[in-house]
Amino acid sequence: MSAPAQLLLLARKTAAAHSLDPALVCAIIEQESSWNPWAMRFEPVFFARYVAALYTNNKISASEAYARGFSWGLMQVMGQVAREFNFAEPFLSIPPKASTSVARSFEENSTPRQAN
Repeated sequence: MSAPAQLLLLARKTAAAHSLDPALVCAIIEQESSWNPWAMRFEPVFFARYVAALYTNNKISASEAYARGFSWGLMQVMGQVAREFNFAEPFLSIPPKASTSVARSFEENSTPRQAN
């Protein structure tokens, strides 16, 4: 599948705005969602390891727990990761612009930093 022009432009602009290689961002999108902005996939191992305890300890509702166990959008951002990076919309069907922004935030915040 070829990238829709509008989404390709979004990916390139987001990459450039955050000093990321546009080819890398586009490759991640191609691999993870095949340029489908509404792609979603339940990740049972991730859910069991990182989300289930939140539900069983009554910290979140069942529907929120399952939503956090899905990967969403162009870059297949995990719902739990989106929440950790302050994606506060009531529903986790992450639109294209938010998907690339959350993924970019994760990249910036997970890059090892050198100690002074």
